[in-house]
Amino acid sequence: MRGILLLLLFVLGCGVKSPPRPPDLLLPDSPRGASLKVREGRPFLEWSPPEDSEYLAYFVVLMREGCAGCPGDFVTVARIPFQRGRKKYRWEIEPPGEGETLIFQIRGENRWGYRGKSSRDLILRWRTPPPPPAHLEARGGDRCIRVRWSPVSEAEGYAIYRRKEGKSHPPDPIVFLPGEEFLDRELRNGVTFCYLVRGVVWSEGIAIEGRSSEEVCATPRDLVPPPPPSGVIAMKVKDRVEVDWFPVEAEPIRGYHVWRGRCGEGLKRITDSPVRETFFYDRPPERGCWVYGVTAVDASPRGNESEISRTVTVYF
Repeated sequence: MRGILLLLLFVLGCGVKSPPRPPDLLLPDSPRGASLKVREGRPFLEWSPPEDSEYLAYFVVLMREGCAGCPGDFVTVARIPFQRGRKKYRWEIEPPGEGETLIFQIRGENRWGYRGKSSRDLILRWRTPPPPPAHLEARGGDRCIRVRWSPVSEAEGYAIYRRKEGKSHPPDPIVFLPGEEFLDRELRNGVTFCYLVRGVVWSEGIAIEGRSSEEVCATPRDLVPPPPPSGVIAMKVKDRVEVDWFPVEAEPIRGYHVWRGRCGEGLKRITDSPVRETFFYDRPPERGCWVYGVTAVDASPRGNESEISRTVTVYF
């Protein structure tokens, strides 16, 4: 009898659903990464959807005028459809007058018209963007590029943008600087990089960027020679001279040049192109006392050459 009762309870319990949740409880979370930016004198809002966007239908942009903390009501100024799979949203702002303040919020709205949590207040107190910097120049060094430009009196700093050749500039600057010079380090030699600079004024923690400068490009080059070879020896072997040395392992090497001269005189290079081996056979033009040295040539496009190694003497 007890088994029959348990079976009946199980059968009657099948198909029973939990009570439906009302639409006003299925509210979207606040947008992620909501921010206010000014690029080339154009202010805009930017944000990403919340992680859970199951019931999200719209993003609502609200705005009010006045200072932060002052009384005032927000009004809806935009209603933007949510698009599943879209990672970034942007809404352009008409620049207000000098010194005017606008405060924005962004909220998600579900498919029944109920709004979720708001983003933080995004405050724009408008200041006139500075004019673009002029007279940009860029010079490549060893794994670095130095960029300079003329001062902009209206600017409180500068935003630096960088791209690789064949790529586009990123939406955000790589750095803000107070001065008129940027040394870009740890770059890859042989790769061309291009730069834009914008003047900046600051307001409520927002960088108000002006228009871009002219673009300049430069290529860092390996300008540092390798160390000279060590362990150089020279010996007479039958009717010729054998010169040996240790390989340079501090960096990639294209090859080596061998230098020769009479004792008491200067050395001249006797290899037309760098040799890959760490030995060289030579037949001096005359008998007598000869001096030998070796230089290393690195693998850079420029082919930087080291100083001459410690010289050695051989009697031929």
